[in-house]
Amino acid sequence: MQLTRELLRERMPLVAKVVDEFRAEFGPGVKVLWAKEGDFEVGKIPLSKSIVIEYYPEQNTRRGQ
Repeated sequence: MQLTRELLRERMPLVAKVVDEFRAEFGPGVKVLWAKEGDFEVGKIPLSKSIVIEYYPEQNTRRGQ
């Protein structure tokens, strides 16, 4: 299975929404290193937690670590 942009957006709609919000705020250079939604996971977990952002959609808030 080839991971296309469409497939990723279909399998990970919340991640897609957050990435869209980040790109709108910080520009098109935002890159996703690792993401997991449900049982679907892509990328590699970064070694540094300083770039991990927790997202709480029910509260519509973000908190960096």
